[in-house]
Amino acid sequence: MQTAVDDEDEDKVPASQSNGQPEGNGFGNSDDRTPNLDSHPSQAADDAAAASASGEERPDNGQPLAPVRAKKKMAKRCDWCKRKTGLASTYICRCGKSFCAAHRYAEVHRCSHDYRTEGRHLLQRSNPVVKASKVHKI
Repeated sequence: MQTAVDDEDEDKVPASQSNGQPEGNGFGNSDDRTPNLDSHPSQAADDAAAASASGEERPDNGQPLAPVRAKKKMAKRCDWCKRKTGLASTYICRCGKSFCAAHRYAEVHRCSHDYRTEGRHLLQRSNPVVKASKVHKI
């Protein structure tokens, strides 16, 4: 019995939706300040027609383009000596590069990271200057 009532309710269309466009902006609220996203259906149709007419992209000479292969992801290697590194033998430096066990130290691979400045900032943050008050409280 409820299905017959539901079918009748679906057949009834509000006056605002009789022109085929949804009421409001399609996101559930009917705020008039927000633009309707379906206001330019002809533009989407023009884009689809252009894509179907061109079919496959072709260069100026009319021949189809060769398929482009995805670049194979390179295995993890040392940025200094290009030696393959395993899961446990890869060391990522603070400069952002990965190195083998022989080149993991900053002095060996001529690291571009400024450890001295970073250390100074760390000390300043962790050790604030403590000064005694100069005015005696009464």
